[in-house]
Amino acid sequence: KTPFILPVDADPATVTINGYPLSLVYANLEKLNVQRSYVFLDACFSGGSNNRMLIQSASPVFVSAKVDTGAQTEKLTVLAASEGDQLASWDDKEGHGLFTSYMLKGLAGAADADGDGKVTAAELHAYLLENVRRQARRIYGREQTPVLIGDGAVVVSDK
Repeated sequence: KTPFILPVDADPATVTINGYPLSLVYANLEKLNVQRSYVFLDACFSGGSNNRMLIQSASPVFVSAKVDTGAQTEKLTVLAASEGDQLASWDDKEGHGLFTSYMLKGLAGAADADGDGKVTAAELHAYLLENVRRQARRIYGREQTPVLIGDGAVVVSDK
């Protein structure tokens, strides 16, 4: 149940060889000499993808991992595409994930709910919740709930 970043064609039997532990990503970011790091994860931790299950020749049973493993410092703000037991949906028209489509629009200003020219992590999260959840239900008939870990008041984009 430890989250790893894996390529879609990874062999789950050798996850420690061909994967990268998310906790190590976070630990390495925390070592950087920066005031703040942002992680935008358009990935899921369910063991599935739009094309197939990571664990082949099995019934569609999902693996569940904690999305927030290791991300517990004030230097790090994480927005992830879905909760641990959900698939991250694809946007065929745009050629990447639904999360990425709406994250880019949100960072460009669509998420600026109060019109102050700044997008906070909380505003972006609210925008992602509204749009990604609706589109995942409409297109795929499934739940996808983007996750925010960190300080919602942090400004992630300004004009």
